[in-house]
Amino acid sequence: MPKQQATNLSDPRLLRLILRIGAPAILGLSANAINQLIDALWITRLSPIAMAGVGIAFPVIILMTATTAGIGVAISGEIGRRLGRNDTSGAQSVALTAIILAIALSVVIGLGIGSYVDVILPVFGASTETFPIAKLYITVLLWGLPIMTFQIIADYVALGSGNSRRSMQTLLACFGLNIVLDPIFIFGFGWGVTGAALATVAGQLLACCIYIVWFRKGTLRLYPFAGSVASAHVRNLVRFAPPVVVVNLLMAFSFVVLLSGMARLAGDVHVAALAFDLRLATLIMIPVQGLALGAQAAISHAHGHCKPLRANHLIHLTLALSVGTGLILTCLVVAGGRFLFPIMIPAPAMQQAAATMFPYFAVFIIGSCAYIPLLSGFRATDRALFSAVVALAPNGYVMVPLILLLPLVWGLSGLLWAIALSGVVTAVIAGVLHLIMLSRSSVTVTAAPADTA
Repeated sequence: MPKQQATNLSDPRLLRLILRIGAPAILGLSANAINQLIDALWITRLSPIAMAGVGIAFPVIILMTATTAGIGVAISGEIGRRLGRNDTSGAQSVALTAIILAIALSVVIGLGIGSYVDVILPVFGASTETFPIAKLYITVLLWGLPIMTFQIIADYVALGSGNSRRSMQTLLACFGLNIVLDPIFIFGFGWGVTGAALATVAGQLLACCIYIVWFRKGTLRLYPFAGSVASAHVRNLVRFAPPVVVVNLLMAFSFVVLLSGMARLAGDVHVAALAFDLRLATLIMIPVQGLALGAQAAISHAHGHCKPLRANHLIHLTLALSVGTGLILTCLVVAGGRFLFPIMIPAPAMQQAAATMFPYFAVFIIGSCAYIPLLSGFRATDRALFSAVVALAPNGYVMVPLILLLPLVWGLSGLLWAIALSGVVTAVIAGVLHLIMLSRSSVTVTAAPADTA
């Protein structure tokens, strides 16, 4: 079987490079969003209360994977920079270090959350009806947390090394199996939300097996099992991981406030509608995240080669593609909402709630499409401070005050406006910081033709 080659990150055709490395990442991560939405469709058919229970579990899942996401983002940029300096053995060593560190931490985190899940869920907004559903769902995922952790880190290794096609193929297999098993486990075996969680773990286990084969055979440019663990790599990962971990912790907190506020102001049906809209919004945003994440490897590579002009051209092209994609997809959903929601949601009350709330998510999505590629640019070019300022905004120092204050004035509408405004304000912050970055490096978007960058 011929070896699959990683994308040439030095390709001078920048638009072609972004599309080539970003498209597989988009497809792979979009498979996740599609899987999450289909999962929601099946769970909604159980009952709105079942969907609300799974929605309450969402911030707990963020807590479970916060550290893993932080290590993953850090390793992706570090691998890209090392490969840009032709330090393949260093990239291998970084990858192995990250995998071992992330799995060890996931075991500790899983034990901690499992010990206090009965206390956590009521605080997160679980009612007497949604509590047992949320607990069942979380318990299964906690048992599979090491599997989930390995799959996430391995995917960041593939993306950081330019092997976005490998990431795409693995994620398609992972989420494809999940989609197939969902109706079998939920309805065929009568396992309900427990079946949905088991289908998720089964898909992730398949992805882990694929990555283990890839690592051990060394058929690609990066095979971490050939590397070594080093404390210096832990320090480098720790440099970029904490901001992302804090971001995820703040995201969990903001969703706790959001879900508990929704439960208090409108009840479990609106919580279910909110959880459904979150998954629909994710379907729109993940292609943008995939594009930015895929392009991050090329930006990191350019930065490692000391080519700031090329790095900035890549950031701007990614920004234009992301905003365009987000606008088109959001407009399509908003325009077709009155036909789309009745098809997806059987309960009329939940239909109405989801359709009413989604325009607020649309505003957030458009803002996110602007700041996500800029955030990837900050991470790829080793600007830790700018990265932290932007990453902490949408679910942290921007959203949390809005969620806490606006409902006091406008009730449910204030809660929804907090979601919309957090995306817009974060985009403005990211734009200002990017202009500062350009002025410091004396680089503008029109400084040189793209083919000479």
